Amino acid sequence: MTNSSFLDRLVINPEYERSVGDRSFTRAETFILGWLVSCRSGRTYTEMMRECRLSLRQCQEGVQSLLALGALQLR
Repeated sequence: MTNSSFLDRLVINPEYERSVGDRSFTRAETFILGWLVSCRSGRTYTEMMRECRLSLRQCQEGVQSLLALGALQLR
């Protein structure tokens, strides 16, 4: 699976609810969520890095963390 098709399959989980005691989103996670909302297709890590001003590692770790938290899901 290419990076763009993987990123294009990501959606924000409408059922996600932050529970009391959950950690806050990191700066990178917040930027990534905003970018996913504004960029609906043709997503690439290169564009995410450029627009969010994050490193590739920060982008990849942020996406994986958001998936693990349940804030993102694959469609």
